Amino acid sequence: MAGLPAQPPVHVEPALGVGLTPNETAAQNIRIAQNNKAYEPQNFKPADPDPYRLYWFRELNGHWAVFPRRQIDRLNARWYRTDEGVFYAVRLSD
Repeated sequence: MAGLPAQPPVHVEPALGVGLTPNETAAQNIRIAQNNKAYEPQNFKPADPDPYRLYWFRELNGHWAVFPRRQIDRLNARWYRTDEGVFYAVRLSD
Protein backbone atom coordinates (compact mmCIF):
# COMPACT_ATOMS: atom_id res chain seq x y z
CA MET A 1 0.00 0.00 0.00
CA ALA A 2 1.42 3.31 -1.01
CA GLY A 3 1.67 6.14 1.51
CA LEU A 4 1.73 3.99 4.65
CA PRO A 5 4.75 4.08 6.95
CA ALA A 6 7.09 1.09 6.82
CA GLN A 7 6.30 0.34 10.47
CA PRO A 8 3.23 1.14 12.47
CA PRO A 9 3.71 4.17 14.70
CA VAL A 10 4.84 3.41 18.26
CA HIS A 11 2.81 5.14 20.93
CA VAL A 12 4.78 5.85 24.06
CA GLU A 13 2.64 4.46 26.83
CA PRO A 14 4.05 3.96 30.33
CA ALA A 15 1.68 1.00 30.80
CA LEU A 16 3.39 -0.79 27.91
CA GLY A 17 6.87 -0.16 29.31
CA VAL A 18 7.85 1.90 26.28
CA GLY A 19 9.46 5.30 26.76
CA LEU A 20 11.34 7.09 29.50
CA THR A 21 10.95 6.31 33.18
CA PRO A 22 9.88 9.18 35.47
CA ASN A 23 13.49 9.52 36.69
CA GLU A 24 14.82 9.61 33.12
CA THR A 25 12.24 12.27 32.22
CA ALA A 26 13.24 14.35 35.26
CA ALA A 27 16.94 14.04 34.39
CA GLN A 28 16.21 15.05 30.80
CA ASN A 29 14.22 18.09 31.98
CA ILE A 30 17.07 19.13 34.30
CA ARG A 31 19.59 18.92 31.44
CA ILE A 32 17.30 20.98 29.21
CA ALA A 33 16.83 23.58 31.97
CA GLN A 34 20.58 23.82 32.60
CA ASN A 35 21.36 24.22 28.90
CA ASN A 36 18.75 26.98 28.56
CA LYS A 37 19.75 29.10 31.59
CA ALA A 38 16.65 28.24 33.64
CA TYR A 39 18.70 28.20 36.86
CA GLU A 40 20.32 31.61 36.39
CA PRO A 41 18.90 34.41 38.53
CA GLN A 42 17.15 37.26 36.78
CA ASN A 43 16.70 40.81 37.90
CA PHE A 44 13.19 42.16 38.11
CA LYS A 45 11.56 45.25 39.53
CA PRO A 46 8.08 46.25 40.61
CA ALA A 47 5.86 47.17 37.68
CA ASP A 48 4.78 50.46 39.28
CA PRO A 49 7.02 53.14 37.68
CA ASP A 50 6.20 55.79 40.33
CA PRO A 51 9.66 57.06 41.44
CA TYR A 52 8.23 58.32 44.74
CA ARG A 53 6.58 55.08 45.84
CA LEU A 54 8.19 53.78 49.02
CA TYR A 55 9.63 50.30 49.44
CA TRP A 56 11.37 48.49 52.24
CA PHE A 57 15.14 48.40 51.79
CA ARG A 58 17.70 46.32 53.69
CA GLU A 59 21.19 47.77 54.11
CA LEU A 60 24.41 45.74 54.21
CA ASN A 61 24.42 45.84 58.02
CA GLY A 62 20.93 44.31 58.12
CA HIS A 63 19.15 47.57 59.03
CA TRP A 64 15.76 48.06 57.36
CA ALA A 65 14.58 51.44 56.07
CA VAL A 66 11.93 52.77 53.70
CA PHE A 67 13.29 54.38 50.53
CA PRO A 68 11.62 55.81 47.43
CA ARG A 69 11.97 53.82 44.24
CA ARG A 70 14.16 56.48 42.57
CA GLN A 71 16.75 56.16 45.33
CA ILE A 72 16.74 52.35 45.27
CA ASP A 73 17.20 52.34 41.49
CA ARG A 74 20.38 54.42 41.90
CA LEU A 75 21.91 51.99 44.38
CA ASN A 76 23.49 48.60 43.78
CA ALA A 77 20.50 46.55 44.94
CA ARG A 78 18.47 43.49 44.03
CA TRP A 79 14.69 43.29 44.19
CA TYR A 80 12.82 40.50 45.96
CA ARG A 81 9.17 39.67 46.50
CA THR A 82 7.54 38.12 49.54
CA ASP A 83 5.04 35.27 49.21
CA GLU A 84 2.32 37.88 49.73
CA GLY A 85 3.55 39.86 46.70
CA VAL A 86 5.25 42.73 48.56
CA PHE A 87 8.43 43.99 46.87
CA TYR A 88 11.56 44.94 48.82
CA ALA A 89 15.16 45.57 47.87
CA VAL A 90 18.45 44.44 49.38
CA ARG A 91 21.65 46.40 48.95
CA LEU A 92 24.48 44.43 47.34
CA SER A 93 28.10 44.90 48.31
CA ASP A 94 30.11 46.93 45.82
